[in-house]
Amino acid sequence: EELAYHKLLILYILDKINMDLTNSQMTQVVLETDIMNYFSFQQILSQLMDSKFIKPYKDSGREYYCLTQKGLETLEYFLNRIPESYAQKIDEYIKNRSEEHTSELQSLPAI
Repeated sequence: EELAYHKLLILYILDKINMDLTNSQMTQVVLETDIMNYFSFQQILSQLMDSKFIKPYKDSGREYYCLTQKGLETLEYFLNRIPESYAQKIDEYIKNRSEEHTSELQSLPAI
């Protein structure tokens, strides 16, 4: 069951951030929110690709991961199985990062 909700957490991250992420960006979210360790994350990421819940693609020499329709439908169906404490950690992390980027942009000098 732990494996299943870890998979759901990765789908949740991709859905909530609302943009495609690189492996290192997803790793940063996972490690900074302390929802799983690096090795579990890499294994689960591979399983999610094998199951076609997420797919990789290359853009400008970087590899990104995006949620597939199958992944989104699975997340929506099983969303209630994600422990609320983990969902809150992820939501809070995303909110804080978003606020950081907004304040960074506002502090840039006007051109």
